[in-house]
Amino acid sequence: MIIDSSNISKTFGKTDAVSNATFSVKEGEALVLLGPNGAGKSTILKLVAGLYKPTRGHLSVMGQEPYDASASFRKKISFLGENYALYDNITVRDNLRFFGTLHDIKKDELNKKIRFLLSSFGAEKYIDMKLGSLSRGTKQKIAVCRALINDPKVLVLDEPTAFLDPYASQMLHKEIAKRSKEGMTVMYATQKLEEIYNIGDRILIINNGKIQRYGTPEKIINGLKNIVIEVCFASQPSAKALEQLRHDFKISDVRSLAMKLEIRRMSEIQSVIEFMAKLGCKIVSVSYLKESIGEFFDGRKN
Repeated sequence: MIIDSSNISKTFGKTDAVSNATFSVKEGEALVLLGPNGAGKSTILKLVAGLYKPTRGHLSVMGQEPYDASASFRKKISFLGENYALYDNITVRDNLRFFGTLHDIKKDELNKKIRFLLSSFGAEKYIDMKLGSLSRGTKQKIAVCRALINDPKVLVLDEPTAFLDPYASQMLHKEIAKRSKEGMTVMYATQKLEEIYNIGDRILIINNGKIQRYGTPEKIINGLKNIVIEVCFASQPSAKALEQLRHDFKISDVRSLAMKLEIRRMSEIQSVIEFMAKLGCKIVSVSYLKESIGEFFDGRKN
């Protein structure tokens, strides 16, 4: 295992930010951490990156204890936290050159990497602009480029798409998938449930510092109960169809061409669609699991 933890805890004062967390990550695997604000996601990532030392338990990353790891270890891991950790008063190019130099990347190779990464995220036009003049979303793109500049063996990302537009988010997911196939290991914290479809080999759901669920996306999703789905229609369902649907399902947010309804399990989606079709409903799309992770932990969906 590239990352292996056994009952790790991190205590601040009298509070356990993380309590007895056990998980592992294989080489080339992406582990997604899901949880609401304050769940303990960032603390776990900082433990893995070596920014915190576990209060209890054992943690190894690439065979070393990250907090006391060597300089060579630092060059193989990259961490992107809530703060983009760049310098506002210098250009994008100089920011990336600075961090590339810290990793002893040769000048010619570094210049190629900078242009390649910026172009991958549609940000090459900003290369000679001062970082401080850019929007928060653009700064986040540059921060992602900074995190990838050293071709890390282990990439640790804390809600990297929080400020990214959909295109940049998609490019990041593709880049992670590509690099994972090449052997890069990823730990990725998010509040967006839909991201598990794009990057998650395994999912760790955490709340109040404790692991709630841990497994493959299929196992996690199929284990969910009382799921809200949104159904969009090509034309408004008839009054009779609506009456029947209200009788059989818990329905909310009814609009002329859309409604939300609750089902017990994911496996019921197909039968719900077939039932609506028999009622004459012309379905355009069905979406689910789009609510925030904070809503997922409201007690009703646990």
